Amino acid sequence: MTYREAFIYLWYDAPNKMYYLGKHKGSPHDTYTHSSTVWEHFTKNNIPEGVTKEILAYGTDEEMCILEHELLVEAKNSGNWNRYYNKTVYSIGSEIIHDFIPEEGRILQPNGQFSYQKYHKLLRQADLKKHREQERKRRKRKKYRDLYGTDNFEIVHGRGTLEDFLK
Repeated sequence: MTYREAFIYLWYDAPNKMYYLGKHKGSPHDTYTHSSTVWEHFTKNNIPEGVTKEILAYGTDEEMCILEHELLVEAKNSGNWNRYYNKTVYSIGSEIIHDFIPEEGRILQPNGQFSYQKYHKLLRQADLKKHREQERKRRKRKKYRDLYGTDNFEIVHGRGTLEDFLK
């Protein structure tokens, strides 16, 4: 008999033809429904019409984290990812999947799971810095094209010989 510490569930939203796949550490009979931040929140007492839940597998928390990740990657690679409410293929709060995130990027939440907002905030800041630098360079090239008819730095700043400029 398999130890039933956790399970994988699949919600199907028939009116919208969308899925949400997740893992829960606990009993399928408790009040937990899902952890989607995109899909409308509901409880077991007010499940919308046309929405059904199927339990796909039971096992240890570690086994279910790995299986959830594999199933989400398979869904993403199958070309049907646009039919899932899931936004990432990573299991939320899973140290097994997120062990590449450095310790300083993790924040332990009161529920015992880790939040990775600090890590993702640093990534977003790095991306913003890179995009701002690209935008600054783009504007500088545009300014040179408007003023001098070229964005060639060497021509604009007089580098090279006069013959190069007259070509």
